[in-house]
Amino acid sequence: MVGAKSVAAAPIRAYARGNQHGKIVIPFPKRTDWEPWLTKKQLSAVLGFGTRWIEYRVGDGMPVHKIGGRCMFRLSEVEEWLREEAAR
Repeated sequence: MVGAKSVAAAPIRAYARGNQHGKIVIPFPKRTDWEPWLTKKQLSAVLGFGTRWIEYRVGDGMPVHKIGGRCMFRLSEVEEWLREEAAR
C-alpha cells in the first residue's frame, strides 16, 4: 500500500474529559515487577485514612522513603507492616 501508515507506529490519541484536544499517550507494556511510588495523600486515599494518620504511623515505624525531600511509600511494604502491627 502506497502512503499507508503502519498501525504500530501511529500514536494513540486519548481525550481528556471535557477537552476536545487529544494528547499522545505512549502505551507501556504491563509489568508485574514494578510498583509505583505513592505520596502521603495517595496512600491515605488507598487506605481510607487521613494524612495525619499516615504521619503518626510513620512515627511508629511505618516504612517510608525520602525521595527528593518528599515522603514516598510502596503499598506492598505498608500493607506488610500493617499486617505485622495487627498481629502484635
